[in-house]
Amino acid sequence: MHYGRFEKVWLMSSVLLIACASAIAAPGPQRATVLPGIDVALTDSIALFRGKHTGFVTNVAAVDAKGVSAIARLRAGGVQVVALFAPEHGLTESAAPGEQVGSSVDASSNTPIYSLYGRVTAPT
Repeated sequence: MHYGRFEKVWLMSSVLLIACASAIAAPGPQRATVLPGIDVALTDSIALFRGKHTGFVTNVAAVDAKGVSAIARLRAGGVQVVALFAPEHGLTESAAPGEQVGSSVDASSNTPIYSLYGRVTAPT
């Protein structure tokens, strides 16, 4: 069959319109919900921590899906956090890159914070 230029443009436009309408109308795949590790741990694995002395490698960026501190969530979930281990930049991420961070104590809970950056880079 021989089509003129107008017919070809009209035919291609019709095909594209139908394809686009089908793509818009068709339900897409469900988007997976991505959860921070603290939410998963407190949902699926809380029994592993309850009743045990727990150390936690963390910094201030560790929050749940609502922005609540992972440390606060662990404690609220009944986990006995007895030590915090802070990587480079410290628990509050206030140290400059490469700056030595000393160990300290969390003032709100009296929990020791062990620096994992500087002279000692692993829990002793």
